[in-house]
Amino acid sequence: MQQNDAVRDRAAAADQLRQFMERIKLLEKERKGLMADIRDARRQGRDVTYLQKDLQAAGDDLKDVYAEAKRCGFDKDALAIITRESLETESERRARQEFGIVLNLYRAAIGLPKGDTY
Repeated sequence: MQQNDAVRDRAAAADQLRQFMERIKLLEKERKGLMADIRDARRQGRDVTYLQKDLQAAGDDLKDVYAEAKRCGFDKDALAIITRESLETESERRARQEFGIVLNLYRAAIGLPKGDTY
């Protein structure tokens, strides 16, 4: 019975983690789009005040999501990294892995232990 509870708890936590990640992804995409809109508007000499307010609001929403995730026991930094990694293209993922290899080579050269992330 306890094993079933543990499996159920683990599945619920994984589902909750996925939900946080989806919310973060949506907000990050919104922020990215707003930043592009701001750049375009500036190039065209248009007022960007309303876009900057929207960008600030999206940033505030993102902070709120991370704070909520932390209250639920999730680590903000780990959540940010795993979410960023899930948004990577295959070429970005390869570049990150290659960079990790170089970092580990440098670490080994100066006697530091091998690291998993950068």
